[in-house]
Amino acid sequence: MAKVTFNNKNNEFYQSLKLAVDDYFEKNKIKKTGDKRLYIKTIVLVGSAIAMYTSLIFVSMNGWAAILICALLGFVFASIGFSVMHDANHGSYSTKGYINDLLGLSANALGPVRISGNKSII
Repeated sequence: MAKVTFNNKNNEFYQSLKLAVDDYFEKNKIKKTGDKRLYIKTIVLVGSAIAMYTSLIFVSMNGWAAILICALLGFVFASIGFSVMHDANHGSYSTKGYINDLLGLSANALGPVRISGNKSII
């Protein structure tokens, strides 16, 4: 899949904002990558998704419990897509680009997106 980029070289607002952000991180001695809270969030979300999915497959339960777990699983999947993927695509996980790229594909691991019928888009 082609990576979408924007040319901001001649954009005064972008350059000013980037300088202000870089200055903020430097003055406050904050790394541009996330801290332990970022990693804990990711472990909790992915662990929860695995636990719920596994319980739906291997644990016998009544219909209402299964529906509740499915709803929670949907919420966790959306959280992974909106949070983990978003943070990774902004380079927050690591200074190594391939780690961010790998985690940026986390929404793809959740499965194809269905629009209508049997046609899937990814």
